[in-house]
Amino acid sequence: MSSDVSVVNGALLSLGARPINAFTDPTPEARIATRRYADVRDDLLRQHPWNFALKRTSLPASTTAPAWEHTNAYPVPADFLRLHELNNPTRTPYTIENTADGTIIATDLDSPIEINYV
Repeated sequence: MSSDVSVVNGALLSLGARPINAFTDPTPEARIATRRYADVRDDLLRQHPWNFALKRTSLPASTTAPAWEHTNAYPVPADFLRLHELNNPTRTPYTIENTADGTIIATDLDSPIEINYV
């Protein structure tokens, strides 16, 4: 598996810039990489369900129900970027919502729900 620094260095070399040894290097390249790397990485991961980035998990319902429409709220994992699939054979409606407490999947499905996510 490539390290974050090796991924950045591949991009820097393609641009004709100097590679870095670490994100903490006192160079303009390292400072820009530190500011931009996580956002660019997450944006690319959201654009496509890359096989290496897919995870499966079961989510228990929260004790706090959504404010309206649905009966259950399922907080997503901390590393959640994008829902790829919800095991939902009955095609029960659901929404993905950002709340004050974090991102949830709001639905009438019974707990637990099974998801495949990036």
